[in-house]
Amino acid sequence: MYSPVEFLTTYRGDCDTRTITVYTLLKLLNIESIVVNGPGHSMLALPYAHSNPAAPVIQCKGQNYYFLETTVFIKNEDFVG
Repeated sequence: MYSPVEFLTTYRGDCDTRTITVYTLLKLLNIESIVVNGPGHSMLALPYAHSNPAAPVIQCKGQNYYFLETTVFIKNEDFVG
């Protein structure tokens, strides 16, 4: 696992690295989120209602959290026309 600084300078890391990086950035912005670890994968969940009523949800301390996948990133080169 890489630190958020290492990830942001190298873009190397798996789901754990990316989840912690996004969690750290959201925390700096005072946006609530939780880290959800399952067998072989790590994701974030946020307490903001999803526009899709069928979206998977997890409850923590009476609050609904909706999953945010952190392993799908678009490279800057994808936007160059």
